[in-house]
Amino acid sequence: MNEPIKERQVDFSNAERTRVSAKGYEGEIKYGEKGEYPGVSYTTWEFKDIDGSLKDGALIYLEPGDNSPYQLVESETAFSEVPLKGELIFVSLDPKGNVSAYRYNSERDGDNSYMMEAGKDWLMFWHSVVGQERPAEVLEYEEPGFSASKLTNIEFGQKKIDDREIPDKFWQMAGQLLSGDYQNPAVEIVELDELT
Repeated sequence: MNEPIKERQVDFSNAERTRVSAKGYEGEIKYGEKGEYPGVSYTTWEFKDIDGSLKDGALIYLEPGDNSPYQLVESETAFSEVPLKGELIFVSLDPKGNVSAYRYNSERDGDNSYMMEAGKDWLMFWHSVVGQERPAEVLEYEEPGFSASKLTNIEFGQKKIDDREIPDKFWQMAGQLLSGDYQNPAVEIVELDELT
């Protein structure tokens, strides 16, 4: 992924959030375990009629002002990240060392068709913008499913992953967002509505 995908290929297909349409497959889902990290909570889900090792996901809630865990995709897995509600910034480091940042706001109609995608060797996180009254929401989808994937949490400020350097500006950006500094970001934040 160099830019967000304009046409969502993953989304809830009903208002009750009991069905998901994902890359050509649509089906009823069941929710699974709940978990949390500081500032983030989630509920896993999988399709009722497909083994979760093939396709599954999570519904993620991010408290305003917090970052999600910094996660490295280490398997041949496509992680589809679909912002649903609130104001969010998605930051990623691609395998070539490029750092990107995109702002989503569910109040802007044009933003609601986008999704992000990360694959092998991508490092990523979400930030929920300060000042919102409720947690922001992201729908995550994995193919193959999470149990067959390798997603590793990386410590804030970690300089290397094996022989690969993590650029300082990735961590500068993460720190700025955590401090609520959106005025002079280390990485330009692209507004999704400017891509349309």
